[in-house]
Amino acid sequence: MKFPNAKKGIKNIFTGQLLMLISVILTTVSSIAMVVVNNLEDTASETVMSASAIGLLLFSLVGAVLTVIALVFNIIGVFRSSKDEPVFKGVIFLMIFSLAVVIISAVFANSQVISRLSDLVNDISGTITTVLIVIGFNKIAEKLGDEVVFRKGQNLLRVIIWIVLLSVIMKAVALFAPVAVMMVLEVVMLIVTGLLEVLQTFLYLFYLSKTKKMIAAC
Repeated sequence: MKFPNAKKGIKNIFTGQLLMLISVILTTVSSIAMVVVNNLEDTASETVMSASAIGLLLFSLVGAVLTVIALVFNIIGVFRSSKDEPVFKGVIFLMIFSLAVVIISAVFANSQVISRLSDLVNDISGTITTVLIVIGFNKIAEKLGDEVVFRKGQNLLRVIIWIVLLSVIMKAVALFAPVAVMMVLEVVMLIVTGLLEVLQTFLYLFYLSKTKKMIAAC
């Protein structure tokens, strides 16, 4: 049994995830720096604040551009893979929606409300997208009888669920935290959630790499 479309598609998805990893790192650093700068606004000089604002804006823009490019690669990859496995068909519209949200967020980059809302929407849609892609490739692994890749996919799905739960708990704690420790807690939350997202992306890339070799060998 061969999957020629999925063989091409997974290469696009893998490239997209590499770009997404860089974007996640840039966005996390930018978010942490923004919290610190906003809290030091009264003590820092106007020149320092202006330089910081320009630097943060550039970081955010680069992160947004990389996210858009990564989503385009993922959409192409999922579209190609959908010709071999029907599960991927449901992912395409969700990814196009995510792309639209990222573009809107970039246009209204100065609005914290829109930025936070778009982050929430992208977190939810991104998680669902990853889960469906893993399920899709696991179905291919099942058809090829590759138990190793199939188990790695199952384990990855469990890790994703735990990471989502931890992120939700962190955000809930920050929401009800006292004002006196808000800045410290927000920075800690951003660092932890950023590290969790980077870890998830690394594990996802490892799974995609194994799956890519499996499909190439069939």
